[in-house]
Amino acid sequence: MTHLMMCCSAPLPESIHRRWYEITGHHLLERYGMIECGTVGRPMPGVTIRIARESTISPMGHEPLVEADSDNTKVET
Repeated sequence: MTHLMMCCSAPLPESIHRRWYEITGHHLLERYGMIECGTVGRPMPGVTIRIARESTISPMGHEPLVEADSDNTKVET
């Protein structure tokens, strides 16, 4: 059973939201952020986040503030 349907892209027109509900009986949630890491807010299953140590230097050459890691993506901000 599907519990959550979401779209992580540009804002959808209201007509798409209405039609989606007509077809599925479920509301489509819109979220923004890096879809590879999940949504804004709590991480999705399989994604871990942590506050980086201040002395950490990333391979990208800067001190990361937050790190997110999943099977597919590693992100530092």
